[in-house]
Amino acid sequence: MKKFAAGFLIMIATSNPSYAYVDPGSGAFLLQILAAIGVGALFYMRKAREFVKQLFTRRKRKDR
Repeated sequence: MKKFAAGFLIMIATSNPSYAYVDPGSGAFLLQILAAIGVGALFYMRKAREFVKQLFTRRKRKDR
């Protein structure tokens, strides 16, 4: 892990400036991906929380 971090820092420190063009559609697509990940994570966490809550709560008995 230390080698990876050191290599990453060297790569960032010695990088050359990039003169590439990024069209506006790419930024919108990236925001859409991040929003989908966020909404999906919230949905998953809600389901997981309900599952854990169900494990630790007692069910009510129906009297006959």
